[in-house]
This record gives sequence, structure tokens and C-alpha cells, in this order.
Amino acid sequence: GKKRAGALYVSGKPGAGKTALVKAEVEAYKRRCKKFVLMNSMSLCDGAKDLFDELLLAICPGAVEENMDAKKSLETYFTAPHGGSDVGLTLLILDELDALLEHGQQRVLQTIFAWAAKKGSRLVVVGIANALDLTHRFLPILHSTGCAPDLLSFAAYSESEILSILRTRIRHAFSESGATEDAAQKFCFEDPALDLCARRVSAESGDVRKAMEACREALKKARAGAGDKSEVKTGIALMSQTLSK
Repeated sequence: GKKRAGALYVSGKPGAGKTALVKAEVEAYKRRCKKFVLMNSMSLCDGAKDLFDELLLAICPGAVEENMDAKKSLETYFTAPHGGSDVGLTLLILDELDALLEHGQQRVLQTIFAWAAKKGSRLVVVGIANALDLTHRFLPILHSTGCAPDLLSFAAYSESEILSILRTRIRHAFSESGATEDAAQKFCFEDPALDLCARRVSAESGDVRKAMEACREALKKARAGAGDKSEVKTGIALMSQTLSK
């Protein structure tokens, strides 16, 4: 399709698969972009100076030696006419976007999203955070000026989805370890244990990462308690104990 700039805000509860899916989709999309930058906002503790400086450094490594003004240089690069030269799109992923807002950096994000919304812009921004209404609560000026990003919300995983993910991950883990099917059967989870894990995590948070961590901990305990036994079965009692901690 036609290359175009713009912005997207991806939200959803922790462990809903936001960052994983965005990264997977980006692998295909970034071939259409000249430059790709991934930043975790938690690492940008000093606010505007760090974000603009780090972004300019990623796009133009020689900027440090030239002592360029980061904000002005970026605005020119992303929004100024380039006389027909093919500058190409820049894809910027900002993970954990709420960290910048918690440090009072609304103006920084307003500027970034406004650049992406300008006619003829060469910047594509994807922001990722947990809060569904983050842009409405913290960036009202974007809505009033027509610069608000498109929104994509992730629902928490359901019980059946968590159960399917767990079974797939367990299957892949044994496959990647080179274990035979017979060996895998000796080190497995009983179905009621996985059912309980998926049901409990779904009811509490829908965070699939917690379900996978519970499985890892339960299996670790099962192996520790098995001693010299040739089979390790992780049952519902051990899973219940693990989930209750």
C-alpha cells in the first residue's frame, strides 16, 4: 500500500500481548521504512532532552559530534519539505509510554504525535501502554488539534486463550529441548493443573505471563520433589499451592 505517516496508541492490561504483537507486526512493516527506532520509555528518565537526543542519535549517529539541536533537527527531518529527495519513513516504537507522562513529559509526547500528524510527515509513531484512556487523560490537546493517534485496545486473555497458550508453549519448550514424545510425557502437567492455572489467572488479571511463571514454578517444585523418580507429574495440588503464593 501507499506509504504514509501517522500514529497509533496500543493499550491493554499487562500481559495482554501488546508489545509482543507489535514487535511481530513491525518485522513486516519496517521493511517499508527507511529507519526503525525502538525505545522503552522507562529508560528515558530525564524527559524531553533524553527522548529527543536519543531519537536523533538513533537516526543520525553523527549528531553528537556536530552538537545539533535535537528537537529542531528532528522537526526538520520529519516535517520539512525535502525537495523531492527520498528521505523515507521513520518508524518509532515507544513502549511503556506512561512512564514519560508520570515524569511530567506531556509536552514531549504532544510534540512527537503532532509531528506524525502533519501533512507530508515522514514519521510513524506507535505508543504502547497499559491505560485505555491515557491519551484522553494526559494529551487532551492532541484531540483538540486533530493530532490524536488511532487507538487499538487489547482485551485481557480469556481462560480458553490462556490454556491454549500454555499448552502451545509447553509443547514448544519440549520440542526445542530435543526431548522425545515419550520423555515429554514423563515431565508433564496434568490437565486439571493447567485448567486451574488458566481459570485462576483469567479471573484475577488475564496476564498470561503470570500463568507461564506459575507453570515454571510448579514444574520446578515437582522436579525438586521427585528425587530419583523417572516421571515428574505436575498436578492440581501443586499448581494450587503455587498460585496461592
